[in-house]
Amino acid sequence: MNTDLKRKRFLIPLPNLSFYVLFIVGLTTLLFYVDEGYYSFAWMTNLGAWFVFSLYTFIFLLIILLIDAFTFRSLYNSKKVFASLSIFFLLLVGFLFFTAI
Repeated sequence: MNTDLKRKRFLIPLPNLSFYVLFIVGLTTLLFYVDEGYYSFAWMTNLGAWFVFSLYTFIFLLIILLIDAFTFRSLYNSKKVFASLSIFFLLLVGFLFFTAI
């Protein structure tokens, strides 16, 4: 079997990856703005908050990349990105809803 074909199946195109990174960094910044900074960017002065921010960003990015890699293999580009982000957003809202109760 052709190894290039196997390898291409799991690679994420660069435009999709850059969009995922921008989306996750923006979403994590919004969450930290609301939660850590109490609607201010004061959390940015704390080094420990940056560590947690990078940890959250890495975990969220890993989740969205796993969703992209293992679901909707028949979809391409914008449809796949929209479907992956929709699943991620639903998982995040469900997690936030059930942890807030």
